Order: sequence, then structure tokens, then C-alpha cells
Amino acid sequence: MDFYKKKMGKNIQDIRNDKNLTLNNLAELSNISPGTISMLETGSFFRTRFSTIFTILKALGLNEEDFLKNIILDIPFEVTANFISYSEFEKSCLEKCLRTIKQ
Repeated sequence: MDFYKKKMGKNIQDIRNDKNLTLNNLAELSNISPGTISMLETGSFFRTRFSTIFTILKALGLNEEDFLKNIILDIPFEVTANFISYSEFEKSCLEKCLRTIKQ
């Protein structure tokens, strides 16, 4: 599981770097602390809410589909449930998006 958390974090970090944003820039845009973002990027968090990740992704200009394509497409969705807390609504929307993307 740590491998997947680090992989997801690296993907977020790569997108942030591609947009030439520092941790502090992204923290200001997302209103999420630089420490939280850093923990996500390094995979050193225990568990996080999808809403926190999505807030960061929105600040990076991404949406749910981008999250699936760029962040977790190569990570089994069932695995992410071990370290990301999804509401039932978020989970059903993301599963629907994932099915569409894979078609």
C-alpha cells in the first residue's frame, strides 16, 4: 500500500512541478497547509479524505476525471480505499468515471 501512496503522491508532485508551483504556491491556491501537501506528495500520510485531494487537484486545474487519468488510473481503485476516504457519492461518481475511461 505504501508503494501506491508514494506513486499517487509522486503523480501529484509531478503535476505541481509541471505547473511551476511551489508547495507554498499550491498551499495558497488550495487553502491546504504546505505540510499536508508535502505529506501527500511523499506518501507519508496515514489516510486522507478525497475532498482534501480534490481541493488540491482543483487548485491545480484538474477535475475528477483528471484525478482518475493522471493520479490513480494505474492504481487499483479498491487499493485507494485503504488510504483515501471516499463518501458513497464520491465513490460511485469515481467508479462511473473510471468505467467510462477504461472503455
